[in-house]
Amino acid sequence: MNLSNRNQNQEIIFIFPGNLNTVRGGTEPYYVYEYLSDNFSTTLVQTTDKPDQTVDTNGDNTTISIPRPTSGLYSLLPFFLYFDIAALLTLWRKDFDKDCALWTYRGLVLTPLLLKFRLDCRWIIDIRAPPVKQDVEFQQLRGNLNVVRRAYYYMMYIIYRQILDIPDKKIAVSPALKEFLVERYNLEPEEVYVQTLGVNMERFRPHKVDVFDKNNVSIVLLSSISIYRGVDTLIEMLSLLNQEEVRAELHILGSGRDKAIQEFKDMAMELGVDEQIIWHGDVDHEKIPQMLERFDIAVAPYPDTVSYNLCSPAKTFEYLAMNLIVLGSDLKCHQEIIDHKRNGLLVAPEDPAEWADAVQCVCSDKTLQRTIQSYARESVRPYDWNTMIPELVKSVLVN
Repeated sequence: MNLSNRNQNQEIIFIFPGNLNTVRGGTEPYYVYEYLSDNFSTTLVQTTDKPDQTVDTNGDNTTISIPRPTSGLYSLLPFFLYFDIAALLTLWRKDFDKDCALWTYRGLVLTPLLLKFRLDCRWIIDIRAPPVKQDVEFQQLRGNLNVVRRAYYYMMYIIYRQILDIPDKKIAVSPALKEFLVERYNLEPEEVYVQTLGVNMERFRPHKVDVFDKNNVSIVLLSSISIYRGVDTLIEMLSLLNQEEVRAELHILGSGRDKAIQEFKDMAMELGVDEQIIWHGDVDHEKIPQMLERFDIAVAPYPDTVSYNLCSPAKTFEYLAMNLIVLGSDLKCHQEIIDHKRNGLLVAPEDPAEWADAVQCVCSDKTLQRTIQSYARESVRPYDWNTMIPELVKSVLVN
């Protein structure tokens, strides 16, 4: 995925409020940064679970990892605000080339705005979910939308209304999200470049395709663990499958807050399905294709929110590339890539009975299994990162 000549004269400041090592919630940033670091001199600013800030240099590329706050004043701040302040303090005194460019993600305002004016550089903002709206919806699902958070989110909405036209290039992950940004933030349509998410077809390559039945079916969820990821729906689904004598295991690849994980474990124990759930924790992105090959069905049980309807589901692309039987919530984001009963199944969101019925449906119909497996991988071939990212960089950075 390289440009013909490495552009060592241009420096990219890549700021991501997550960790690219785990790729949790950051599949697209992972591949974009991989491409940029191969072709440009880069400075990556990300988070780390380690207690101290670290700086690592590899050739022309530098990685600065900022620790997440665990105590003190910073721990009281909303995470994005904390990271924004910490990144600004880290980068403000550093020297960068005049021809540098900022590549940032939603939630960051202060750092890129001030650096843009200080360095007089280009600013590319990559928006993968509706600003503010997603955070509000997730806090509502958690039951944490208190007065302080409401005031903070309203302030952020006002700020976004004022500054979202300042970045030189805006990227949205779906046409629906672009439409949302244009209407809500008064952007000009030609200012917003649409780049759907995708999959690395070289890395996500299946080596076996097997049929299965209800006597031994393995289900995988590749996701961070939270109430807004549909984990509760899957736990209730397992209980209903047991009543229909379907022997199913649920493998969860990902991590989350200890409190959330414990709540789900307690729920599973109450329903008598705790021994059917295997918690794998975070898995390195390079190992995920090998892990996915072990499973029969892959699930993406997103709840019905505005944010999920506007998103582009990275994990679903990866499931399909591995020829897994994919069950995805019947939302706009999945309707655009899943053709029901051809390359996957669309299932009513937040309805455990419907999810249990969908599992039974594919378990009992081997012809359906073979049909889906014959179309799944080919259906996502147009979404190969190896093709899309060079075009993205050419459109928003090189041109």
